[in-house]
Amino acid sequence: MLDSNALTHLHWMEQDLLPWLSNLMPTRRSRPNRSLRILRLYTSDLTKLANLPDTLVTLGLVGTGLEKLQGLPDELPDLQSLNLEDNDRLTSLTDLPDELPSLRSLSLAGIESLKGLPDELSGLRSLRLADNFSLTSLVGLPGELPRLQSLSLAGNFNLTSLASQPGELPRLQSLRLEGTNLTSLTGLPGDLSSLQSLSLSGIESLKGLPRDLSNLQSLSRVPVLSRGFE
Repeated sequence: MLDSNALTHLHWMEQDLLPWLSNLMPTRRSRPNRSLRILRLYTSDLTKLANLPDTLVTLGLVGTGLEKLQGLPDELPDLQSLNLEDNDRLTSLTDLPDELPSLRSLSLAGIESLKGLPDELSGLRSLRLADNFSLTSLVGLPGELPRLQSLSLAGNFNLTSLASQPGELPRLQSLRLEGTNLTSLTGLPGDLSSLQSLSLSGIESLKGLPRDLSNLQSLSRVPVLSRGFE
């Protein structure tokens, strides 16, 4: 018999086995499984969270029926990777802990109704905001992401402006903007000295590139397939 207290990894994809998962996870009256480090749940049947351990390092809640993240621990000091992709009903991240000091990777792709991001994400290295068709601006993005290395805004067809993007991204190495509806790159941060890859494929509305890009010595790859350049 499987001992839930001995689990360190749990990867769940089959919806019809969710009742078994409910029996495996601790009840409200029991203690959380403090040995669990990696938890990935891929099921639309999941609508509530309860009594998750605060020892998680990786948490994936993909394609669930969650409308809010209520039920997460008050603190997740070791959490490094959070994947919330394709949660169509999720509208807010206000139930996340106030501080996520170890968070390095955050993926919010495919969440069409999401409003805003937590203010404190200063340690983040990777942010994926792709395929959010309701995203029309970057209002709500944290003002400072000093350690961010990878930012994907790909597939946001209704994104027309980069205004409200963080003022400086000195460590950004990869910026993906393909599939957006930008007409210019006005609003790009002033300091992109570490940028190595800039993807602009499929932006038919884009009319040109800023001259400042030629001064970025680290930039080695700029895929551009746009009618605006014909």
